[in-house]
Amino acid sequence: MDPNSLGPEIKVGSRELVFDREGALWIASLGDGLRRVPHPDRFRGQTIAQFSTDAEIFTQTDGLSGNYVAAVLDDREGNIWLGTANGLDRFRESPLVPVPFPPGELGFGLIAGPDGEVWVFSRSWWRVRQNDSAPVKNLAR
Repeated sequence: MDPNSLGPEIKVGSRELVFDREGALWIASLGDGLRRVPHPDRFRGQTIAQFSTDAEIFTQTDGLSGNYVAAVLDDREGNIWLGTANGLDRFRESPLVPVPFPPGELGFGLIAGPDGEVWVFSRSWWRVRQNDSAPVKNLAR
């Protein structure tokens, strides 16, 4: 059998693996938090190791309730639930998109625009559109 026809070899100590409806692989680790591989099909015939950069890592430092993840569940609504040694966590898709602004900008205000955009002001003004995650116009002179 051709090793490239197989999925990736996962070398993460785990009790649970779940594929979500988008095809991402969620790996519940035993003491090192959660691993998520958004596109496991891209790693055919390769190895994803415990601390590989190929997997997203979520731990207590990132807000997970515990690093020992004992259970993973993908519910009907597409939420991913994790049972940890310290609690229950939920991951869900969010329509929010991070928007980078120049360093040093503080004290932001937000105003809803008429066409679904958001006007952001601090020391300058920006208009942020729905499918554009960067400020599109700086009105300050």
